Amino acid sequence: MSVAEGLLGVNDVLTSVGGNGEGRMLGAISLRQLLLASDEHRSQARVNRLIERLKEISDSSDTPTRKITLAWLFDPRSQGKRLMAYCDALRENRQESPWPGFPFSENTAGDSHE
Repeated sequence: MSVAEGLLGVNDVLTSVGGNGEGRMLGAISLRQLLLASDEHRSQARVNRLIERLKEISDSSDTPTRKITLAWLFDPRSQGKRLMAYCDALRENRQESPWPGFPFSENTAGDSHE
């Protein structure tokens, strides 16, 4: 996968899946698999904490981790709540926000933050 090779970041993949194009084919990839492939999230303990927190925030504690796929994250029936829960869980794992105004404003610095 291009994420493991450093060609794409997690946000690149999520943007592709969330769009209306060919990225939807990536929906079967588990969120855990994607995060473990990235440089920033390669620690299994960190990924496990992030996913457990995501499940807690999104009221999906009973959902097995293997069912937490990119398609699950973007499922329109959740009305964006799962994606927001992911952002919240991701934010809790950081010391500081990736850019000023995150997640409600665009990254104007041009830095790639995963």
